Amino acid sequence: MKKSMVIGFALWGLTAVARAATPTEQMEGFLLQLEQQGVEPAVQAFFRPSPGAGVAMPQILMMQQQLKTVLPTLGSTSGFEKVREWSVAPSLTRLMYLGKYPQTPLIWSAYFYKSSDGQWWPARLDISTDLNKALDGLN
Repeated sequence: MKKSMVIGFALWGLTAVARAATPTEQMEGFLLQLEQQGVEPAVQAFFRPSPGAGVAMPQILMMQQQLKTVLPTLGSTSGFEKVREWSVAPSLTRLMYLGKYPQTPLIWSAYFYKSSDGQWWPARLDISTDLNKALDGLN
């Protein structure tokens, strides 16, 4: 029986440093940085909170620790592939990526929120090795 891992992280309402990148650019930048520099710098850059967002720091640190624990068990990544992108609402986009690992695929699912100033911000990030659960509802 395949062991399933799910990690969720939500930052709804978090004010962060402005960025002009699209959700796809942010997600692919995160995945590349994760491969090249490791968990901590990638997570910190992806969820870069403003100085007033101290409430989110414990969640960011927890996410880092979970990824540091889970990712080494999967082996070395050989890249990623975009599975799907869809608009949930005009100000909410969901992206799904396949992380390619030697023994099992890893599904990355990210939600991005478009603030009133037109900037896209990561709002939620999940990973799962349970393909049935992660891909449920995809056509």
